[in-house]
Amino acid sequence: MAQNRDVLRLFFVNWALGALLGCGFAGALLLADIAGLRTLLAKSDMMLTGGLMLFGSFAVTFGGVVCGSAVMRMAREETPPRGPTPGNALVAAPIPVRISR
Repeated sequence: MAQNRDVLRLFFVNWALGALLGCGFAGALLLADIAGLRTLLAKSDMMLTGGLMLFGSFAVTFGGVVCGSAVMRMAREETPPRGPTPGNALVAAPIPVRISR
C-alpha cells in the first residue's frame, strides 16, 4: 500500500510541476504577444474563456508530458539492462588474419 502512495505522489507532483511550467509558458506567450495573441485576447468579448482555454490546455499538455517522462524514467529492479553499458561496453580489437597464396 505504501508503494501505491509513492507512485501516486510521483504522478501528482510531476503533473503539478508540468502544469506550472505550462502556465508559465502560456504566460510568456501572452507577455511576448506572439502572433498578436495578447491583443486578440484583449479585444475579444470572451477574454476569460479564451484565457482559461489557453492556460488550461497548456497546463494539461505540459503536465501530461512531464508526468509521462517521470514514469518512463522509473527504474525496474527486476530486469537487468540490455545491451552494452559503460561497464561491459564492446571494444573493437584487431584480429590477425593469414593470407594464403
